[in-house]
Amino acid sequence: MAFAEEYMAFLDISKTEREFVKNAIEALTDKGFVDIDTKKALKSGDKVFSSIKGKGLMFAVVGKEDAFKGFNILGAHIDSPRLDLKPNPLYEEDELVFFKTHYYGGI
Repeated sequence: MAFAEEYMAFLDISKTEREFVKNAIEALTDKGFVDIDTKKALKSGDKVFSSIKGKGLMFAVVGKEDAFKGFNILGAHIDSPRLDLKPNPLYEEDELVFFKTHYYGGI
């Protein structure tokens, strides 16, 4: 139950992609991860992350074996349920007011 509560608290403060990346980097740093750009070379056991324009995040633990022997990859994706308004989004039509929004996924 503690994990679920911690996860819910994390989601509460990570409502957008940028907030998620910022908060995830803080959590990773607390666990000993460092920005890969600060490393000149990687060695077994290194924990690294890389932020992608503040909206994406990759992190890894360098394994003991040569990468040519294989490695594991885990991928994830975060969405924030919201409406993204276009510039000058408000317009009227047939006595109704509408917002112009960007189309993403199922909204």
